[in-house]
Amino acid sequence: MQRANQAAIRKVQRAVDAGDFTKALSIARAAYRAAPDDAAREELLLFLGPRAASTPDDQ
Repeated sequence: MQRANQAAIRKVQRAVDAGDFTKALSIARAAYRAAPDDAAREELLLFLGPRAASTPDDQ
């Protein structure tokens, strides 16, 4: 996993844990846009995608 993705995933997780979902989404979007290639974007989606539906009403 790329270091930039690892850092972004940690930041998103911290924001989610703090209940700041707006910040988490902002960080995730910025990381996705900054990803250098499709493989990096795929990696982000793989880790962050399941966390996007973390509550029962999100599914």
